[in-house]
Amino acid sequence: MLASRVRSAGPPPLGPAAGRPFEGRAVTARGGPGGARNGTRAHRTLGSVSTEHTDRAEPDAPSQEAPGPSAAITDRRVLEYVERIAAHFTAQGLPLIAARILGWLLVCDPAEQTAGQIATAIGASKGSLSTNLRLLHQMRLVTRVTRPGERVVRHTVAVGLWYERGRRAIATLTDGTALLAQGIDLLGAEAPRARRLVEAHAVHADLDRELQAVWARWEARWGRR
Repeated sequence: MLASRVRSAGPPPLGPAAGRPFEGRAVTARGGPGGARNGTRAHRTLGSVSTEHTDRAEPDAPSQEAPGPSAAITDRRVLEYVERIAAHFTAQGLPLIAARILGWLLVCDPAEQTAGQIATAIGASKGSLSTNLRLLHQMRLVTRVTRPGERVVRHTVAVGLWYERGRRAIATLTDGTALLAQGIDLLGAEAPRARRLVEAHAVHADLDRELQAVWARWEARWGRR
């Protein structure tokens, strides 16, 4: 009897029948109760549901993919490589700052850089940078680039740099071989004190002969004269 009375009573009235609309508690994006913060406020009126979106994003929205190596790490690795290039050129007699400038200009993007960009990249002072850029221009390792309508000067690795370096290296080797031969002729090849010249000449002559052949093949392949 009691159970039948409960079933016949039915659910309590909603909406106007109850005297006022039923306003549910705010529902967060996680489904739990809470304020309008970080979620959606749900209102139920006569069985219908309306939503009000707040300005903040849903907290459980899909997260972005983890980024790759940061720009700072990438820049650090590039600068470490520039330092290795600089060590290579300083071993050949180039001043450290000039070697760093050349190393940076070999890997920078864009390839043409202002003095300010170079100074920032390698951490050089304005005076030191100016002195060493002048040296690199005199050595024809770096060249200036200007653009119509701009007053700024940019610097970049000289066109044909490695061709010219190779050509000069072989020319220096050829000159050295000839100079050693002159000393041998002066002292006589059989003279005891000429032995050092004979040994040096043998090495230089072999290298000069082989590199001349390599250089001729390279020029024939790439069309450089």
